[in-house]
Parts: sequence; structure tokens; C-alpha cells
Amino acid sequence: MSSSPHTSPASSQADLQKSLSREIRDNSWQFDSKRIAKMLSATCNAPEDEFVDSTYQELQKKGRLDWPTDKQEQKWYPSIAAFLNNCVDVCHDALDRSKPAAARDFRWYGRLNFIVCDKTTVDGIDGASPVKLRLVGGLDLKPGERVAWSPQDSHTKQVLLPVEVKGEWPRMVFQAATYARCLFSASPSRHFAIVLGFCHTTTELRFLIFHHSGLTASRSFSVRNEAGKKEILRIFLSILGWKSAKDAGFLGFCNDFEMSLLRHEHDQDGVVSRVVEVLHDGLCVQGRASRALLVDYPTSKGEKSEPCVPALDPTVQTQKRQAESNQAQTKQGDQDAQTSIKLAYGPRHYSVKRPSTSTLHWSSDLESDTGKSDRAYAVVKHSWCEEKRREVEADLLTKCKDDFGTPNHHYSFCPTDAKRGPVSTARSLPVEGELLEEFHWKIRNDSQVPSHPQSRTLWIHVSKLVGRSLVQSRTPWDLHVAIGHGMLGWLSMLLKGFLHRDISIGNVLMLDPPVTTKPFESETPAVEQLIARLSLEDDDQRIAHRNELAQHAELLTQTVKEIGPLDKCHGFVIDGDMAARLEGYFTSRETEARSGTYEFMSADLLGTLRSSDLYLHSPIDDLESFYYTAQWAAAFNDGASGGKHDGNKIQEFRKMIAGSANDRYRARGMVRDDLFPDSAMVSEEYGPFFTRALVILSPWTQNLVAMSRDWRRVMDRIRALDDRDREEHLARNFPIFAYRGVEEYFQLLHQHRMSLQGTA
Repeated sequence: MSSSPHTSPASSQADLQKSLSREIRDNSWQFDSKRIAKMLSATCNAPEDEFVDSTYQELQKKGRLDWPTDKQEQKWYPSIAAFLNNCVDVCHDALDRSKPAAARDFRWYGRLNFIVCDKTTVDGIDGASPVKLRLVGGLDLKPGERVAWSPQDSHTKQVLLPVEVKGEWPRMVFQAATYARCLFSASPSRHFAIVLGFCHTTTELRFLIFHHSGLTASRSFSVRNEAGKKEILRIFLSILGWKSAKDAGFLGFCNDFEMSLLRHEHDQDGVVSRVVEVLHDGLCVQGRASRALLVDYPTSKGEKSEPCVPALDPTVQTQKRQAESNQAQTKQGDQDAQTSIKLAYGPRHYSVKRPSTSTLHWSSDLESDTGKSDRAYAVVKHSWCEEKRREVEADLLTKCKDDFGTPNHHYSFCPTDAKRGPVSTARSLPVEGELLEEFHWKIRNDSQVPSHPQSRTLWIHVSKLVGRSLVQSRTPWDLHVAIGHGMLGWLSMLLKGFLHRDISIGNVLMLDPPVTTKPFESETPAVEQLIARLSLEDDDQRIAHRNELAQHAELLTQTVKEIGPLDKCHGFVIDGDMAARLEGYFTSRETEARSGTYEFMSADLLGTLRSSDLYLHSPIDDLESFYYTAQWAAAFNDGASGGKHDGNKIQEFRKMIAGSANDRYRARGMVRDDLFPDSAMVSEEYGPFFTRALVILSPWTQNLVAMSRDWRRVMDRIRALDDRDREEHLARNFPIFAYRGVEEYFQLLHQHRMSLQGTA
């Protein structure tokens, strides 16, 4: 389920730690040094014992360190820094003597050094309070230098390997998680973030590897005895052997300023595109971490892209977007609910290369319909998908590649890592057949062993249409037409075998001006084929279903034609992260999952969040989410038509629709029963835009109530059916209710067309 955090402008580090504790939950694992070293190795092999032994002998020559006995953690910083630097030095010397290793200047961390920062404070990320870093690893660091997660000038060095020191592991781990979050924010294309944790009460060190499936840690190693030091050296030898961006866990085809795209399915060269804007940044440690980028690229191979901005160039621009605490986190185009985003990346600039793919879903060439312009635009989305859902969105986009109201898909792919496998968190997790209890790290007392490791795979989706937030609609007509066209895209997805399940303000976008696309066409033949494949003994019922479906489809097609034009798209629906395949959906365990973004979930769905009862997410839930999306866009309209209305009444209403389920229920009741579009008082208190939008919103919510009531009757009927008949009955009613909901909306749109058009 998507969430919409209402982060305050300066959330404390303590609050952030609690949030990250909930985010990681029970997804924490620990392994011995050989397993960790193999995970991190560029060659897939852990350093041999003989190599580690000889490196340890060199460490012994460095002399004995005097570890403090004081309980104050700051007294330990100099000794820890000295120990880590000694480890780095002897490991680099050992690699220098190893023939397969790259020369030190060509290693990713060839000039790594740890320093004690004297009262250094580093800016927090995404509204969090500043971080007090005391022990930091970076390139060419010298005592007294300034450090930052994402340096904006040449006088500041980048934090690469932060170290957290505490007297107990739980508190340390979740403080370290805040550092990992900062590393992901500064370098969004990285697969994982490493933080070193040192427990000064036991003088033990752990390597903490945060990734989008949670946390994988080394077991604790003592810095006082031979065995512990050897295990620490083994892991450092793997890390310090990195020589490329891919080795270090970055994407070789993307450095967060530029990325290489494929022009056509068999392109052997690729084309370098520039990141123009960050449209959405789903910053997190554990989770999908969805990120949408607007990029531009040359339309001919002869044109060269401008060089990308170096990582430390002071001219790097920070895109500042102010978030209103009561607004839900949105996706593309909603600048009213975005947080500060910086374009930055790893420890040094690297040139992007053609993406290598483990899986590729192709729909259309990149240069199609670019016109006469020298450069064209595309939207590139990164998303870490759960293993069981790894290809759902790619399949959805491919099957709906150019349908009206969809993103106009170019292609999707799963990139490969340094080991030539898919970029995945699977390498950091227990494998099938292993006893999970042996590797689970019970950080908190209430930690439970997960039923399975939550493996995630990175998917990249490239599409054509670039949308804007619905809150930027200039007139209520623009808003409602965009919503309607998004519903047509949603309907196309359903008829192609996918239920979206996450309709929200961030997933329905407007096109202003409208874009010429493939014309809308009724998909009745596809539905009839679907019904023909299903057979109940009750032929009369099958005929009745077909007739009902045909009636709604015919009315919808006729109404859309009357509103027209059929090839001018004003809005579309994006993101199939949470979509479900309808094949097998009615009998699968996936029906138990609650899906959606809280502020836009249907009332019935919200009512089951704390229930263990089964719930079938249906088209009714998505249709109701469209209503909440339109209501949100009308209430939060940014004033593009002539000034944003901020009276007390509309501000109270905004708080209600962004609040609890009960508040949302009351707000919807007000729209249905109390707020009249022809009332001068309502217009004065709520603003002319929202008031005129009520022309559609008020009767629409009444239609939804009637349709929900009819859907409950359908669900009541299936209780008496066996599994086979239940599946067939639902498979027939899904498209019927989907068509009905969209058709009834367009009837309202057509009926109130004249009153909606014009300037608000």
C-alpha cells in the first residue's frame, strides 16, 4: 500500500529513526564475512584465506592501537579512525601486489580515508533535521575539511562511508539507517548503501548494507583479536577492489545527470539523454523507491549531447519544491507536494554506457513522432519491484503501449549489474532452501522472522507522454476531461487484463495542451472474446451480461464521440506498480492485499485495513479513487485560472480530505448533500473553481453510492457459487461495472459541459 507521509519541515532524527525502524521492520539479515565479501566482490568471489592472512600480517606491523576504556563514545573516534585507515592502507597495499587487481588510481575507493569531524553538522535530507556526523570516510579527506552528502562546491568533500558509534546495536542501526537514507538521496541510482557500525561497549564492528529489501549486515567482529581483524580485512579487500560504477553498486547507464537510452530494440550504441527534471522521488530505504525523471535526447545520431555537469560543480541547480504538510505525496508534476531534490551521484563522475538488459519489453522506437525538433522528451521511471510482481508493470505497459489515456510506452527493461545478472537485492538475502532463522538478525525484541525474504528487482520504464498535475487545471472543464481520459486509459488496462489498484492524484495526469494520440475506440470486441471464453450453465445469464456490457460500451462510445475529438488526449493514468493481473486474480491469495494510496482509497477498502478478512479489490474501488482524485485536484487547485482560493472553509475542507477516514467520509457527505454549485455563499467560501467542479462531483458521488450497492449484491450472489462459477461470475461483472462507471461519468460530463467550460 502506498503511503502519503506528512513530513514536518524539520522532523527530528529520533522521529526519523522510528520511521525507518517501521520501514525496515523485520527485514534484517546477518551473514559471516565470507558471505558478505562475496556479495560485495566485483568478481563474485570472497578473498582467499591466504590473501587475508598475508594482509593481516601487514596490519600487525602498523603497531598496536590503544583503545580507550572511557564509556564516552566521542573518546573512541580517533582510535576507530586510525584502525579503519590502517585497514584501508594494508588492503590497498595487498591489492597492489595482486596481479588481477586494478591499479590504485583506477579503483573506486583508491583514495579512501577516514577522519574525525570536529563538531561537523551535515544537512538533513527531505525535511529531516541536520545530522551530527563525527566519523566519516571519503576520498582524499583531511582533518578539518567540510563534508556533505551532496556537495555543491569544490571546497566540500562528499560523504561516502559514514561510521556510526553507539553503545548498543538497535539504536545504532536505525541511526545508521538515516545515513543510508541520505546516501540514497544524494545518489538515487545506487543499489545499496554501506554504513559502518561500531559498538564501543563490546569493541565490535559491523558492515551494514542497506538496500531496498531492508538491511543485510555482517556479523559483529572484534577489533581486538586476530579472528575479528581478519574478517574485517576480508570485507575491506572486496570493497576496495571495486574499479567501476557497477562494481560499487551504481547503474552503468545512468549517473543521475545523464542516462543512455536505446533508440530502437536492436540499438548497439544507445543515445545519451540529459536529466531535465526530477518529476517524482519516492525516497526510502526499504521499498519501491519509485523515481520518475524527465529527460531529453537528440533526435539524430549526428547531434552531440552537451557534457554533463560534474558532481562537485557549484553550478548544479537544486530544484526546490515546497511541501504542504497536509498534502499527500504525489508523483509526476505535482510541485505543491514535493520535497527538495538534488541531482547528484557517487564519489566521482563517470560516463554512461549503453544499458545492458537481462529482460526487455519493447513497444515503440524512441524517435517515433519526434517531429522537426532537434531534441525530444521522454519520462524514465525507476522502480524496485517485489519478485512476485517483477514484470507486471512492464507487461501492462507493453499491452497498452499506445492506447488512449495511457503513457504511450516505449520500452521497459531490467538492467544488469557487475555480475551480469539482473539488478536485484536477491544477492543480499538468504537463498531458497536456507533456514531463515539462522540468518535473521533480531534487532528489536519484538522482531519476527519473515515468512520469506522480500527480494526486489529494479525495473526501468521509458514512456513518451509528459504530464502535469491535475491541481494545475485552468478550468473545471480541463480537470474533468483529464479525469475522464484517464478513466479511459484505466479501462483499457482492465480490458487488457490488469486492474490498476492505485488511482491517486499522482497517478492521473493532465496534458495541457492536449496531445494527439491513437484515437479512443470501444474495446467491446475484446470483452466479448473474454466472455466467450467463459461458460456458465445459465446461458440466459451470459446473454444478459453480454447485453448489459454492450449497452454501456455503446453509450460510452457515443458520448465520447459527442464530446470529442477522439484523438486529442487531455489526461492519462500512469504507474502499474500495484496493478494485479486479472488472470487467476479471483482465486489467488493476492486478493488479500490492500492496495492504494491512503487519501484516495475507497471507503470500503479503508474499512478493511485493520481486518484479517478477505477483500476483493474491484473496479468499484478504483472508480471511487478517481472521484477522490478529482475532489482533491479541485480543492487544491493552484489558481492557474486566476489566483488560488485560501478561505477558511476550503482550508478546512482540504484538511478533511487529507485526514482520517471519518474526515474524508464527512467531506464526501458535504459534497453530496450540503455544497451546491449554484450557491453564491459556497462560491465565496470555497472558491469559484471548486464550486463549479461540484457540478460533476455532487451527482458523481451519488452514482458511486448506487453502483457500490449493486456491487454488494454481486458479491452476495457469489457466496452460493463454487470456485469455478465464482471466478466466471466475477470475470463477467468486472468489465460490466468498469464500463458502467466510466460511461456514467461521461454522461455527467456531457450533461454539464456548457456550465463547466470557460474561465473559472
